[in-house]
Amino acid sequence: MARGRSISSASITPGEENASKSSSASQRIVLINRGRDFLRGILTAIFAMGLYALSLLLFVSLFILVASMETGVDLSTVNYSFTAVLIVLSQGISIQTDALAISIIPLGLTVYSVIILRLLMIRRRTQLLGYVATAVVWVSLVAGISYVIRDFITSSIVEIIVHPLIVFAVAFVLSCTRDSIVYQAIRKKITTYWSASIQKNISLGLRTSRRLILTYCGIALITAVVWIVRGFASMQAVFAMTHMGIGAQIMSSILTLAWLPNLLIWALAWTLGATLNIGTLGTFNLWIGQSNNLPPIPVFGLFPEPITSSIARTVTLVVPIIIVACIGLYCLVRKNEYGLLKPEHSVQGVLAYIYPIGSFIISVIVTIIVSAFAITLSSGSLGSKNLSHLGLTVSSSLNNFGRPVQWGLLAAWLIIIVVGLAQFSISYLRSYFIHRVELNNELDDELDTNPENDLEETDISTTHHDRTTVSVDSEETVLSDQSTTKPEENHE
Repeated sequence: MARGRSISSASITPGEENASKSSSASQRIVLINRGRDFLRGILTAIFAMGLYALSLLLFVSLFILVASMETGVDLSTVNYSFTAVLIVLSQGISIQTDALAISIIPLGLTVYSVIILRLLMIRRRTQLLGYVATAVVWVSLVAGISYVIRDFITSSIVEIIVHPLIVFAVAFVLSCTRDSIVYQAIRKKITTYWSASIQKNISLGLRTSRRLILTYCGIALITAVVWIVRGFASMQAVFAMTHMGIGAQIMSSILTLAWLPNLLIWALAWTLGATLNIGTLGTFNLWIGQSNNLPPIPVFGLFPEPITSSIARTVTLVVPIIIVACIGLYCLVRKNEYGLLKPEHSVQGVLAYIYPIGSFIISVIVTIIVSAFAITLSSGSLGSKNLSHLGLTVSSSLNNFGRPVQWGLLAAWLIIIVVGLAQFSISYLRSYFIHRVELNNELDDELDTNPENDLEETDISTTHHDRTTVSVDSEETVLSDQSTTKPEENHE
C-alpha cells in the first residue's frame, strides 16, 4: 500500500520561512495598531469628559460660593450634584426635583461639550475602531453620571444612551476635515458612482445652505441684542423681585448663558413670524405679546412687546426674504459657482440656468431639516403644569423658518431668468443691427470701388439713343426725297 509523503520542517525552503515570518510580523503590527487606536479612542473620551466636567465644576463652585456668601447658608454640599445635573441636562437627559421638572436643554453647554470632543478627536486622529471606542466610552460616562443622580433622572434608558450618542455623532461629523480618513473615503465613493454635475449640485447646495444658516444665525443674534437692550429694565425689575445681590445677579446671568442658543432660536422664530409659548402663561409673536403670572425668572423679562405698526411688521417679515434672495443671486452670478449671465447662445448656456434648481432644492431641504432640529432642541419643559411646554412647536413654526428660504431662492432664480432673457434679447438685436449695417456698408463699398460699370452703362444707353435718333432721321430724309421725286415725274 502506498504510503503518504510526510512533510518535515526540513522540506520548507528559506524563502517560505521568511514569508511566514513576515506575515506573522505584519499581523502583530496590525493588532498593535488596532490596540493603539482602541486605547486612543478611550483616552479621547475620558479626557473630553474630564475637561468638560472640571470646567463646569469650577464654575458651579464659584456660583455656590457667591450664593453662600449672600445667603449665609453653606451650600458646598451641592457642588457635585449640581455639576452632574448640568452635565446630564446638556446631553438631553431630563431631570425632576421636588420643585420642578426640567427637560429644556442648555444648548450652550451642549455646544461646549461638542467643541471639546471635536478638538480632541482632531488632535488624536484614529481609525474607525478608535471612534467606536470613543462613542462607547462617552455614552458610558454619561450613563454613569446619570446613575449617580438616578433619583433626579426621568428619562428612559434608551434616551440616556441615544442622546449622548447624537452629541458624539455631531462632534464626529464636525471633526471630519478634508484630510481625514472618513472624508477621503466618502469623497472617493461619491466620485466613483456620481457624475460631475450631480457632485457640483450637491456641493453648491450644501454651500448655499451653510450661508443661509449663518444668515439665520446673524438675524437671531441681532434680534436677541435688540431684545436685551429693550428689555434690560424689565430684567432688572425681575432681579429686584428675587432680592438677589449684585454677585448673585452676575453669576446667575452667566449661568443663563448656557441657554443663550435657545434664546437665539426663539428670537429668530419671533422675527420670522412664529409664536413663542411660555406654557399656558404667555404667548409672544409679532402680533401678540401677553403673559400672566410668569415665574420670576430674569430671562422672561426680555421677551418683547408686539409690533403695533402693520408696515413695520411687513418689513420685518420681508427683510429675511430679501436677504435670502441676495444670497441666491450671489451664488448664481459668482464665477466660482454657477457664473450665469454669460454671453453664451448655445444649448449648454441655456441648460446652465436649469442646473441651479437642483442645488436650491438641496439648500431648502437642508435648511428645513436643521431648523426642525433646532426647534425641537430649543424647546422643553420647566414644570409639570403651566410650564410643561416652553418654546416652539415644530408643526406651527417650521413653515415660518422655511418660507423665507423658499421664496427668496425662487425670487433670485426668476430674477436671473428675466435678466438672462433681457440680455439675450439685447445681444440678439445688437448682433442683428450690426449685421445689417455691415451688409449695407459692404454694398456701398462695392459701389464706391467699381464706378466704371456705371459709366459703361451710361455710355451704352447714350450710344443706343444716338443710334436710334440717327436711324429715325435717315428714315425721314428718305421719305422726303421720295415725296419730292414723285411730283417731278408727274409733271413730265
